Order: sequence, then C-alpha cells, then structure tokens
Amino acid sequence: VADGQFEIVGSTYAQNIIYSTRATGDDFEMNQHQIAIHKKLIEDTFGTTPVSFWNPERVWTQSIVKLLAEAGYANVQIEDHILLASGITGGEYAVRTTTYDGATVNVFNDGKDFEGLVNGAIDSGDTASVMAFLRNLYNQDQDDQYAVCYHEDMEATGLWDYESGENPHVDFSNLNTLLTAFERDPRI
Repeated sequence: VADGQFEIVGSTYAQNIIYSTRATGDDFEMNQHQIAIHKKLIEDTFGTTPVSFWNPERVWTQSIVKLLAEAGYANVQIEDHILLASGITGGEYAVRTTTYDGATVNVFNDGKDFEGLVNGAIDSGDTASVMAFLRNLYNQDQDDQYAVCYHEDMEATGLWDYESGENPHVDFSNLNTLLTAFERDPRI
C-alpha cells in the first residue's frame, strides 16, 4: 500500500448500501456519516487517504456523485450493465467522468466478464483466458482511453474458498501466477 502497488478503497463503514440508507432522494446524512467514519478508520489504520470509493452493491443514482465528491472521493466503479443502460458511447472500458450539481467523479467500469476471468484464474491457475481478454482490449484501445480494473473483495478469492474447504494457499499461489503473468506482459 505504501509503495502504491495496491490502493486501499474507501466505502461506507458498515458496507451499508447508499440507496437503502437514506430517507428521501436528497437525504444523505447517514451515508455522509458512514463514509466519514470509514475514511477516518483507513487513515488511522493505513496512513493513507483513499481517493476511490467502493460502491456497495453498485447501486446508482446520479445524486451519489455529489455525496462522493463532497467526501473527497474522485473515483467510483459502476457495474457494466448500469453503464450500458445509461447509453454510453465508445468502449465499455473507457474511463469516464460524470457530473451532478457541480460535483464530478471518474467512473470506472466494473466489468463482470473481466472479474469472472480473474476469479477463474485465481481458482484454476490458468491465466490464458485473462491474458487473451486483455490483449484483445489492448488492441481495441487505439486512443489509450481504457482502464481495465478488477473490483473484488479479497474474501471472494480467499475466505469463501476456505469456507468451502479449499486450501487458501492454492489461491495465493494461483494469484501469484496471475500477477507474474501481468508483470511479464509489456503492455500491462
């Protein structure tokens, strides 16, 4: 984290879902409180201030932009189906900005195809599908506008497998294989 290899991402303290914890369309008091507590905890624990926001359950209304920007967040992930339903043009993985009431945040695609490929590589140790997917996107991205991001709780590739009786060291080894493949590819 200190070297910048991994980013600690802020969220709501209790992983409360923003849309579900407000009384009216513009009432964000509970969410402001939850976001502030979580951000302070990260600063106290890790000595870093998060600039990206983990959006619990990826719910979205445009007014969330102002809530996040006022809390000091610059980036948020939005699931691919929400981006596509919004009528985006251009590549799905292009970084976008969105504005509401004078506030702006950067939007990164939370693509479920890529997430599934990464999770599959962590489960199996086979990196071929992930690397082919990334090579294809690299070739499509003629204007260097894409950011392909993996948005996932670490528990999804460790604790859930452990709970089902799998050895977590297998996942760690497979993750190392995947990260090594990334390191060896000059495009990444």
